[in-house]
Amino acid sequence: MQYMILPDPRKWANKHSNLVAMSEISLWKLVENYIAAPTQAEKELYAEKVSTLFSDLYAQKAMLNPDTFLNSAPSNESARILVRLLQQWEVKPPHENSVGLRFFALPVIVVAGAERVLSLRAVLRERDKVEEILREKQVLGNAEQWGISNALCSADTISGEAWSAWMMLQQSNFEGLASLQKVPPQDINISIVNQEQVFLRFIVGATLVSAKTHWQEGTKIESWGMALTECLSQQLGMPGTTILALPRAPKSLLLAVQEGRRLQREVSLQLFMSNAIRECRTKFGEPTIVLSSHHMDPGEGEIRVSISSEFSTKDAQGFRCPLFPDDRVVDVQRMIETLVQECQVSDLRILQKVYTDKEPETGLTWLFKPEAIPDDELLFV
Repeated sequence: MQYMILPDPRKWANKHSNLVAMSEISLWKLVENYIAAPTQAEKELYAEKVSTLFSDLYAQKAMLNPDTFLNSAPSNESARILVRLLQQWEVKPPHENSVGLRFFALPVIVVAGAERVLSLRAVLRERDKVEEILREKQVLGNAEQWGISNALCSADTISGEAWSAWMMLQQSNFEGLASLQKVPPQDINISIVNQEQVFLRFIVGATLVSAKTHWQEGTKIESWGMALTECLSQQLGMPGTTILALPRAPKSLLLAVQEGRRLQREVSLQLFMSNAIRECRTKFGEPTIVLSSHHMDPGEGEIRVSISSEFSTKDAQGFRCPLFPDDRVVDVQRMIETLVQECQVSDLRILQKVYTDKEPETGLTWLFKPEAIPDDELLFV
């Protein structure tokens, strides 16, 4: 049977504007040439031109944030290429015989629950123990001079406009290192009693590098992940709470935010599906899961997961999976389908249309029960 893919709900054409800056117009022309280039050598030529454009903006202290560029992307493929080239530029080593500063971040997924509503301070009480694990296991490869902040910050602290500021700080080596002491912690606010919630935080660090430094080639997470999970979970927890802090390997700031947001989406969905399917089976029997595409203004989109039973009079329970600009719909769909298989649900339905966020008649968020779906809207059952 042919594999059926959900439609992409994003409207790329709507992201063009007469107000797009000249730097963005030049950028997308280079990206389009990169995509169209017939050989790898030509692709590398255009990639270098994109890198030069970024470096010129950087030198002029006019570096725009990645979101500004991505929000004007003409296609998903263009967005994916741009993110890859931005990542390459961000970690580009300094010239031979010179030393430069590079910022990095460890994404940390925190799964937290509590017996009461409370706020956990997102600060490492014993930062030295975290650094000891990272150094002992050579998590930062052959980098020798590096340090981390004792605060766990939000994605907003290192992405968007803030990312541009971090890139400018890389020009001032020691001042940049000192900036780690100013990273603001984003506390973990548990707002629902006796129910686990998923939070995304980052441990920000900086390292001095030369052309021979390979800080991104540290040991595999299997050799240090469990030890760091236990260390972080102990430091963040308090009586009456359950905390599981799941770290990932250090990445450039841009890549760390990307990976962290996708991990938070996946872990949140896994938690939702586990609870919703368990409740459905306990009360009504085997559930049906429906996947649908939804257009969100301005030009954004999401994949929605509806879980229900035909024997229940209740509405479906739903989860919203946002589509990031460089996401491929098929990758997000396969992630969801893998979780469906792991939960041993056999009734999965995929809708062929793109829907709005709200039902036009009721104004309620679109969710789908199997008995209410017209046959001509089903793509695959």
